[in-house]
Amino acid sequence: MNKEVKKFNAYGTWSVITEGDCEGKSTKNLGTFRGFLDEIAFHLADECYYCLNFTPVKQVKRFDIKRHKVNVNLNIDSGTWPSSMGKEERINYYKEMLFYRPNISVEDGTSYASVTLVNNRYSQDDEIRRKALNKLTDKEKELLGLK
Repeated sequence: MNKEVKKFNAYGTWSVITEGDCEGKSTKNLGTFRGFLDEIAFHLADECYYCLNFTPVKQVKRFDIKRHKVNVNLNIDSGTWPSSMGKEERINYYKEMLFYRPNISVEDGTSYASVTLVNNRYSQDDEIRRKALNKLTDKEKELLGLK
């Protein structure tokens, strides 16, 4: 049993779940928290069944936009589902939520209780270009002056 032991900093971003019974009935995702492990643990102490399980969350420094349109929805408790809100109300809800996001527009979604977000700064041509570039090797990109 010579498995390498990882060293963690006590301060970080942590995904925390409860460790529960073997059927998973008492297992619950408590969320993602940033701070010291001990402070988060004491904050969540009332949620603990057997144990609080901490998993470090790797920080994503950069991400690429893959498409210019995507369907999204909020969970059923949000009040944005058809039983609570009509299509136009839902679209307006998301427009208000994303008011400060430049170049984003909201359309009726194609999935249940969803809207379609459109990135107006990113076009379908950009999507085609990205897919074509992904087929090139690093050497080919370098030869084309893209790297």
